[in-house]
Amino acid sequence: MKYSLRGFVPFISSLLFVLVCSAHSLSVSAAVPTPTVSGTTSICSGASGTYTASISPANPNVVFRWSKELALGIYTFQFEGNPYNTGTLLPQGNYRVVAYDAVAGVSSSPRDFTVTLAGANIDVVTATPASLTLCSGDSTTLTAISLLGNTSFRWYDSASGGTLLFSGNPYPTGPLSVLPTIYVASVNGTGCESPRLVAVQPVVLPALAVP
Repeated sequence: MKYSLRGFVPFISSLLFVLVCSAHSLSVSAAVPTPTVSGTTSICSGASGTYTASISPANPNVVFRWSKELALGIYTFQFEGNPYNTGTLLPQGNYRVVAYDAVAGVSSSPRDFTVTLAGANIDVVTATPASLTLCSGDSTTLTAISLLGNTSFRWYDSASGGTLLFSGNPYPTGPLSVLPTIYVASVNGTGCESPRLVAVQPVVLPALAVP
């Protein structure tokens, strides 16, 4: 009895094709979405920029790799993680971030963005009254004057860092019981703060004891 392979051979060929395609589909990883970046890209001179990357849908296997353009489209690696801070030394420039799936070993298309400097605020701010003597518990009102005509002001208890006491102008101090030095800075139209200058160092006299 003779058997024909005429129908068997195409069946085997089809089966092999299905197996090969199935194996190939298992080896292909899903594409990683291009990340989006949030953060202010126009920053003040002397400040740094902080940027956060994200993808949708989120993937716990994804890490973000940040780089900065060195020259002519050549990017150098800066940081892996999220968020990314440029630092204050030369923060301006062209940046790039990619999402990398550490399990699948594939990367997204890059997301490019540019950081620019808004410029320094070189305003000189004074305040009135320039000198002040108060009794403990008294309050006063300080008024800032901008050399460059800025109209937004911040009042602090320190020349750097410290506590923001008030935003606006004039500044009602509230009752004073210690000897504070109050500093004031202006804020220009791009949101950049001027150097803090001494507004006033009031003399606070102790309250007299009631006889």
